[in-house]
Amino acid sequence: MTSKIQIGVADDQLLFLKSLREMLDRLPAFQVTVEALNGEELLRKLGLLSELPDIILIDVKMPHYGCMEAVTRISQRYPAIKLVALSMEDADAMVIGMIKAGCCSYLLKEIHPTNCRALCSRSIPGVIIMPTPSTGTPAGC
Repeated sequence: MTSKIQIGVADDQLLFLKSLREMLDRLPAFQVTVEALNGEELLRKLGLLSELPDIILIDVKMPHYGCMEAVTRISQRYPAIKLVALSMEDADAMVIGMIKAGCCSYLLKEIHPTNCRALCSRSIPGVIIMPTPSTGTPAGC
């Protein structure tokens, strides 16, 4: 077992997916072990891995097993994986829905990369990371 934090990334926007993976892979503490363009692909790939990721960053709006369904299935099949919702929206209903579905955190895509790395390093359940409009720094962190 490696000492790096194993990360999964799922987003239907290929540019964002690859950019996030590249950012995380450049950091010595992280290793992206799985990526997917939708929930169905993510579930299929998880079933093929010999070592599951510690954390999965998952977009809230994806086709094929939308995020809510994918999160519910992943949290039931693989309860040790910490799921972090990724979104451009901060609507209360969306945040609450994702936490209820099994996400431990909700991350706005406009967050500064440093804060994204900090969240993945800490993996604190229940932390909702939402940047303040003026600074881009997470409120309450």
